[in-house]
Amino acid sequence: MNMRTAKRYGDRRLSDHPLYSIWGSMKSRCLCINDPNYNNYGGRGIKVCDTWKEQFISFYEWAINNGWEKGLLLDRENNDGNYNPDNCRFVDRKTSCNNTRRQCILILKG
Repeated sequence: MNMRTAKRYGDRRLSDHPLYSIWGSMKSRCLCINDPNYNNYGGRGIKVCDTWKEQFISFYEWAINNGWEKGLLLDRENNDGNYNPDNCRFVDRKTSCNNTRRQCILILKG
């Protein structure tokens, strides 16, 4: 989606775009103590960069220019790092599941 399309979409209510719920969920996990996932994100110090926290359009433009496609998940490359353009990417579910604190490495002895 180019910026011309994005502006038209914005005229139709950018809040209806699928990225809007991804953005809201990211912020809720990090900022809302009542979010069920807060302890795993905001509760352990994970933050959202100021630009993304304050402006959906900034997150939207970054996502469109950095590989977002419907069905992909927002993922932090450094699982202990914050949500910011230098630490985030869009990945499939398998890649996201492999990038967790709970991931275990199985070592088989021969």
